[in-house]
Amino acid sequence: MRLSRVYAGVALAYSVGVAAGLAVPWEGLIKLLASGAPDIWRLSRVELAAFIYAHNALAALIIYALSIIYIGVLGVLFNGYILGVVARYAVGERGFTVLQFLAAILPHGVIEIPALLLASAAGVLTLHDVREKGFQGASRGFKLLLTALLLLAPAAFIESFITPEVARAVGAPIPGV
Repeated sequence: MRLSRVYAGVALAYSVGVAAGLAVPWEGLIKLLASGAPDIWRLSRVELAAFIYAHNALAALIIYALSIIYIGVLGVLFNGYILGVVARYAVGERGFTVLQFLAAILPHGVIEIPALLLASAAGVLTLHDVREKGFQGASRGFKLLLTALLLLAPAAFIESFITPEVARAVGAPIPGV
């Protein structure tokens, strides 16, 4: 099984999730997300980067584990759905322009999103390789998962230190860190 095919399928599922979140937002999701999060704007940038990394690494591990049992697509769909809902809320309710929203997502998202998708693809490939070669075949999936987890570190750094500055540079209403 080729990584490129699995990754393309995972990316398609993520895109469907984003489109669903834009088209049919669950209004309670924003409240749910806000209620479960600590007051991250009180953290130092280093603490914020550590919090973001831990959160995203946990998400990657969950998506990987779910992908091993073939329901990882649900995690990827839901993750995409969250981005779609947040995009619709930010632009529709919070007054962000599309450019401001993209400035608040893209600097770190160009690394973070592919890393999360790689974690899902790694789970699918782990299952496939274990079925084909036994447990010694799991190394490819584990290496891809490790790669995804490593990519999340610079993404968290960028999200904490660079993204807020880029977003503010285009006038996005981002709280200070």
